[in-house]
Amino acid sequence: MIIFNNIIAIFRKELQGYFTSPFAYVVMGIFWLLSGFFLVAILMSPEGIINQIAQRDQLGVPTPPVDVAYEFLRFFLGVMGSLAMFVLPILSMGLYAEERKWGTLELLATSPITNWAVAVGKLLGVMTFFSAMIVPLLGLERSPLEPQLPQY
Repeated sequence: MIIFNNIIAIFRKELQGYFTSPFAYVVMGIFWLLSGFFLVAILMSPEGIINQIAQRDQLGVPTPPVDVAYEFLRFFLGVMGSLAMFVLPILSMGLYAEERKWGTLELLATSPITNWAVAVGKLLGVMTFFSAMIVPLLGLERSPLEPQLPQY
């Protein structure tokens, strides 16, 4: 039970540090800007899904029906996975850099808390912050995939 309390204490400290740090907001803003750019590029660029389907229809090319929502999600989530490979290390490497900058790394190393408890608490903080970055994108993703009723 003491280990769990230590993990929760480190988690809360890290989460509070993320939401008070200007660097975290800069990373969040860049992530949202890039994901919005890729959303528009995947849907509406000249090589985008919508233009490809329109060109096939205009040329009369016999193709099977295309599930636009599936294709969009496949491309978009692939790009977001690649982007996450850069964002997550940036966030997690910042954890120990902040500890070193504030001089609390020695305190953590000499405290009675085990190293894995510190790592788990910091990991939970990073994953919670990253989840907070992803949640607004779900609303952004929902709008192009929403079924539209024909307007008369």
